[in-house]
Amino acid sequence: MFPPDLAFANYAGVSAFSARNAGTFWPESGRGGDPEIVPDRDARHQMGQNAAFFDGHARWLSYKEFLGPSMREIAGKSFEY
Repeated sequence: MFPPDLAFANYAGVSAFSARNAGTFWPESGRGGDPEIVPDRDARHQMGQNAAFFDGHARWLSYKEFLGPSMREIAGKSFEY
């Protein structure tokens, strides 16, 4: 899954990455034309997401774990746990 979709799984638009305020969460994204992200509304499971890892374990992660300056940096986090 795409990190914006993991961070905000309940987002009503096509993808949270195309929201008008996506740059607030992912600086390299521009301003999209979709509705703004509202973390209280758009994040799931008490502001986070259950994530499964390749080694078989699962863990709850805050939506903030999927935010950052670079999509590559966010994707690399999965190997730190």
